[in-house]
Amino acid sequence: MADEEALPARLNRAAALDRLGNHAQIYGQVLDMFRETLPVTCADIVAHMQAGQWPEAARKAHSLKGSAGAVGADRLLKLASTAERALAAGAVDAEATQAAVQALLAEAQALLAELSAG
Repeated sequence: MADEEALPARLNRAAALDRLGNHAQIYGQVLDMFRETLPVTCADIVAHMQAGQWPEAARKAHSLKGSAGAVGADRLLKLASTAERALAAGAVDAEATQAAVQALLAEAQALLAELSAG
């Protein structure tokens, strides 16, 4: 895992380490797993949404929310929470749901770019 200075500004490493009992090695493993699964989870959200499978899409957003919290990606966590609520409502407000998911995907992409650069 990269040293703390190389971590993206989008990650609150101190908060994540606190939640993990200050185990830096575990944090590194969790961050590596997060980096690998984030693109798949985002693709799953989009696929479920496009198929009208709102509960499945909401579950994926919920899972992403937990993963984001585990690594200290606070902004991504908040956006995943917003997307989860919108997806759970289904197609009730398609425009708001689309906007919430697009914001989530944009933040995920930016975070992945920073992680790849670090």
